[in-house]
Amino acid sequence: MRNHQPQLVQSFLEKAQKKSVLQYIYQRITLLHEVGLLTRKVIPESLHPWYNIANIHQDTLILHAANANYLMCLHYEKTNLLKILQDKILPSLTSIHIRINPAIIIQAQKNYTRAL
Repeated sequence: MRNHQPQLVQSFLEKAQKKSVLQYIYQRITLLHEVGLLTRKVIPESLHPWYNIANIHQDTLILHAANANYLMCLHYEKTNLLKILQDKILPSLTSIHIRINPAIIIQAQKNYTRAL
């Protein structure tokens, strides 16, 4: 008889074959989540609504900033963030690239009005 009890997605993905697509996606999500948590500790809280972690591509962390003002603020934090990420999570990380993504402003405004 089959076991029809619900399973956690995490336990399902951990049981998947090591080379499966699901396992790869799970590892990437976990890595990006860890990078996000550490980034939130390093970057000042006033900048949190104004940037997103977009991806890690070819040993480069890609951040999106809301506009040029926040891009410059993130540039000041870039070397410190790179060093901490290399020491704690990603020793293979070589650089951080910051791009402007105006959609972040819209999302921040939605979150702000929702909080009111």
